[in-house]
Amino acid sequence: METPALLLHLFGRGITVSPLPDGNLLVKPAARLTDTDRDAIRAHKPALVDLLQRRSPTTAPGALPAEIRALIGLDDAEIERIGRYIEQARRHGFGLDDAEALADRLLLRDRLGADVRMCIECRHLERSGRCAAARSGRVVGAGRELQPVRAELHRCAGFAER
Repeated sequence: METPALLLHLFGRGITVSPLPDGNLLVKPAARLTDTDRDAIRAHKPALVDLLQRRSPTTAPGALPAEIRALIGLDDAEIERIGRYIEQARRHGFGLDDAEALADRLLLRDRLGADVRMCIECRHLERSGRCAAARSGRVVGAGRELQPVRAELHRCAGFAER
């Protein structure tokens, strides 16, 4: 597993990984880690530290005061993107807390450049929760009545941007 994929895997399971000033990593909650997770983190530690310490380029200050912007570590484009992701999740029936968590996962995906999507981002997701691409036979191996997990990051041949 490559380092960005490992980070997405851990984040998807509710595990956060943060770099510490001394070059170590803070992993929370440690109780959720499996032995396989621990081995993978050890094997990828230098790359994880490097990836997590990279900063996105910032743009000129927007509506948020500089001291707040410094705390959240987001530039204007990322703030706007998170807002869109939250709105998208809310339109699909997610509560505010869940929508914010999904937006965080999507932003991490964007930062890592991972080639994965959530069904809530796809125009084929119907109001019924079923997948129109599967219904029309465009998703190989999927049943016509596929009701996908809307908030799971995955690759899909039937994906179409909204």
